[in-house]
Amino acid sequence: MATPTYTAIASITLGSDVSTVEFASIDQSFRDLVLVANWKPAGNYGQWRLNNDTGSNYSRVFMRGNGSAAGSGSGTSNAAFFNIASSYTSSTEALTILQIMDYSATDKHKTALQRTNANTPNEVEAYAYRWANTAAVTTITIDTQNGSNILTGSTFALYGIAS
Repeated sequence: MATPTYTAIASITLGSDVSTVEFASIDQSFRDLVLVANWKPAGNYGQWRLNNDTGSNYSRVFMRGNGSAAGSGSGTSNAAFFNIASSYTSSTEALTILQIMDYSATDKHKTALQRTNANTPNEVEAYAYRWANTAAVTTITIDTQNGSNILTGSTFALYGIAS
């Protein structure tokens, strides 16, 4: 069995504050996607959407902790995907790794795993997601829940994983 390899598809480094980052026309020749973001949303809750879907098609389970407190929960029928870190400020920098499995398949709902480490409030989060849609993922949109910007210097890299 061949060893899966990461192939760089696209990368974005912000030279100024923006409200949205988007990867569009994603190459469909891989099995899985990995998105690595080292970013600073200037407000609570970064979020992701697939194929610009704003319907109530996203579900998640999560756990988080910061060394002195822990939490977990779930949500269904959400209008956005991948809520990230609950306590962002303009000085918060977070490393997020998102894996979307079988993104190009058209016979199943999409599943994803995510890990985020935020330097304020020193929080680690893990999520499992389901997007209730059988469409192939062709676009990933990243923004903030409250409409604030993603700050200058944030970086995003998208990789394809061959099977």
